[in-house]
Amino acid sequence: NLTVYTLHTNFDSSSIGLNYTIAKGLGLDNIDVLSVSGYNENYKLVTFVPEEYTLKLVNVLSEAGAGNIGKFSHRSYITAGITTLSDGNAEINNLDLSKESEDKLEMTVPKNKLNKIIQVLKEAHPYEEVLYDIYKIEDKSQVYGIGTIGEFYTPFRLFEIIEIIKRNLNISHLSYVGDPEKIIERVAICTGSGASLMKEAKLKGADLYITGDIKYHDAIDASEMDLALIDATHYSTEIISVNFLAKYIKKHFKSEFEVFELIEKNPFSYA
Repeated sequence: NLTVYTLHTNFDSSSIGLNYTIAKGLGLDNIDVLSVSGYNENYKLVTFVPEEYTLKLVNVLSEAGAGNIGKFSHRSYITAGITTLSDGNAEINNLDLSKESEDKLEMTVPKNKLNKIIQVLKEAHPYEEVLYDIYKIEDKSQVYGIGTIGEFYTPFRLFEIIEIIKRNLNISHLSYVGDPEKIIERVAICTGSGASLMKEAKLKGADLYITGDIKYHDAIDASEMDLALIDATHYSTEIISVNFLAKYIKKHFKSEFEVFELIEKNPFSYA
């Protein structure tokens, strides 16, 4: 009687996932996706609501997943206006008697939550017949993918970054390629086993690539293309997900249940 929720590559692709976490721990700025897999499809939801219900509707729709843009939530655009109405087919001759104040509410909705949010809108809206419009947003700037790439505001030498990685990931020893005195400004990161993205990191201007499971020929290739390389190990770059997810669940679900962290032991030992 156990529910299992499994995530790996989708977690790697998350804008707040492990690659981003390591990048922020290093102090990188202007963090972007290293290898783009796709983009988030969004829609704009437009509805009309009596002004006294507007903020209530913003909160309800936000809790369902609307209005999230970047790191901001509850994002909406509200325009005050009036609506005209008539009983049956009667013409409108007196605007003062045939209008009501309404707000036009616009919010961004991700594609995977569109149906749910429409249902929430219908349930929370004060009108029996809810008027709403849906528009597809042709914006491909919100990309997702594997790895991150960012830059230091103040460059570091390679050996200094090695010490930061060892401290942040609790590693006693690691392998690296490159001159320890090399100045590093731009860094690419891919947790787990990311040797396949090494050339892409170089093409995007990385001075250093941090990943795991580096083989002999990967190291030779990195040396030949003048790309510094740190093998922070598959285990150490991914085991931090346990603590990350535990904190995330505790923050977003409060005291609804107890969270236990089960840490898998590194199968490798180092002499």
